[in-house]
Amino acid sequence: EAERRHWLALALALRCKIEGASAAAAASPWGASDGFRGTGISYRREIEVELDGDDAVVTEVEYGKGGEVIVEGQVANMLTLGDSKFEIEIDGQQHRGDFAVADGASGKEAIHVFLSGGSHFAAAFPAVDHTVEEDQSGKKSITSPMPGRVVQVFAEDGMELKKGDAILAIEAMKMEYIIRASKDGVISGLSLQKDTKVGDGAVLAYIVDPVAA
Repeated sequence: EAERRHWLALALALRCKIEGASAAAAASPWGASDGFRGTGISYRREIEVELDGDDAVVTEVEYGKGGEVIVEGQVANMLTLGDSKFEIEIDGQQHRGDFAVADGASGKEAIHVFLSGGSHFAAAFPAVDHTVEEDQSGKKSITSPMPGRVVQVFAEDGMELKKGDAILAIEAMKMEYIIRASKDGVISGLSLQKDTKVGDGAVLAYIVDPVAA
């Protein structure tokens, strides 16, 4: 049980830091190495996660003022994070290894963790089920999966994005959902700002091919 809590903290810390690195291209405060929004202000959020195929659990994660990620009282400090390698300290115990992000079952995003000692586990996170509609020109409209409030905008109108890049975050029912690019392209029609309320099915932005932009 203690080891499982350890892996939960490791998986969530990886998810948060990878997410922060993705947002760095948009010059968002999430992209800073400390991973929290605003200067000197810790931030709490809830993340749903499945560990090694078990039932999904919703876990509160806190971004500490010193850059640490706190999960169920466990303090995780990401020492290094590369494209596929990491080194992390959890409650004074260091771990290093490799990770890979892949599409999981039922549209989930999975992080596979391979520790240097030979252990392996996987954590799956639900992908945001936002509706994407494409017209004949290849223009895709991205709509809100639920009514909520915009809590962070990562991209800017006219910015070129890769599939999976963060566009904005919506908060609904105390859960935060990251809306990501569904394909490579240029973001168009993005005018939403922080604290803007959006309705279920509202068009948030469009993704167009670079030549069409």
